[in-house]
Amino acid sequence: MVASATHWRVLIATVLALMAAAFAAPHWLRAPDLDESRVLAPAPDRPRNWADLPAFRKAADAYVADHFPSRPHLIGALNRLRLLAGVSGSRKVIIGREGWLYYDDGSTMAPARGTPPWTEDQTRNWLRSLAGRTEYLKAQGIPYLVVVPPVKEAIYPQYTPGWFKLDPDRPAVRIARMARQTDAGEVLYLYDPIARATARGVKTYSLHDTHWDGPGAYAGYVGLMTRLHAMGLTEGPRPFSEEQLRGRFTLRAEQCVRHDGERLRVGRFTLLHVASDAQRPNAS
Repeated sequence: MVASATHWRVLIATVLALMAAAFAAPHWLRAPDLDESRVLAPAPDRPRNWADLPAFRKAADAYVADHFPSRPHLIGALNRLRLLAGVSGSRKVIIGREGWLYYDDGSTMAPARGTPPWTEDQTRNWLRSLAGRTEYLKAQGIPYLVVVPPVKEAIYPQYTPGWFKLDPDRPAVRIARMARQTDAGEVLYLYDPIARATARGVKTYSLHDTHWDGPGAYAGYVGLMTRLHAMGLTEGPRPFSEEQLRGRFTLRAEQCVRHDGERLRVGRFTLLHVASDAQRPNAS
């Protein structure tokens, strides 16, 4: 079947219109901010002889691809479509609901889902290790406290994808409960104080980041200082104003928590261990 002259005219006109729009759009529409995480291709050097032509062609192609006028707009539109479809452009990002993003460490939020489930042997071995550390430090006059911060999906499960189900007996919940029941040691899972603050309408985690924000950090601080105070090790938490919470979260020197590798030291006498939910044993 031979295409008609009208067909070719329409096709050529459409291509020309799209090319014109691609060059004109940047003058009308503000380009989205892109974080390339790389250096864009520079302008190619002019070829000096015929032998330089292959390299010039390759460099020119890379330059045009990186500096095409509507490139930022096309990338932004594609990412927007991916976001609406729930498809992430990064293997480390999980698209949630209503614009919420969650971190994927490769396990697709497995710790909070309780996948794979912990066995009785794993729980028993973890408690035995906790008891051993506690007794060793106690013999040196050093109290020991394991602190487990909750992951974002445990605090805001309502914005996770539909396939996500928060396990009520996830490892962090289990080890905190079993440590309490067996007197193996002190484990503080900061879920409760942060969840209570969230339930009061306080925004404890940000929409796009993995970590808690100022009010979330303060809720965790209150939970930590309350436990240390109950252990007779320090004073209780101090109040902060809304203005301080919106600004940079800081503590006074006598309540400052200093990080030293995998250990934290409060004052001169308390040794704490912060259990990361990205490490084994998994916690959330």
